[in-house]
Amino acid sequence: MEIDYDNSPQDALDFIFSSNKWIEETQTQEVKNKLTELTKLIGSYQENEAIANKSVGQNYLLYTFLVKHDRQPIRFMFIYYKPKDKWQLQKFQYYDNLENELIEASSAYRLTENLPCDQ
Repeated sequence: MEIDYDNSPQDALDFIFSSNKWIEETQTQEVKNKLTELTKLIGSYQENEAIANKSVGQNYLLYTFLVKHDRQPIRFMFIYYKPKDKWQLQKFQYYDNLENELIEASSAYRLTENLPCDQ
């Protein structure tokens, strides 16, 4: 089944949250409402691209996506866990201030050429 984020961010979130019986509606409603309000401010969805994936073993995965909108992108982070034979969403976060992350990543103390050398 394809997730239709373009037409309804709330329906897309309902779909991914439904994969985990431990996540209650009260836990997700605020996230859905805030994301819906944000998407009204940043325009139409354009496309997404995977920007990172990491794993701890074969049953705990993190995926990060750049979700492009007219005005600016959002970063989505999903953590999935497979306790038996079915994947479930363990955590979902979104971040709308990628400029700060980009600036932080380029800070002098983060650059490898500025790291102290072993002597």
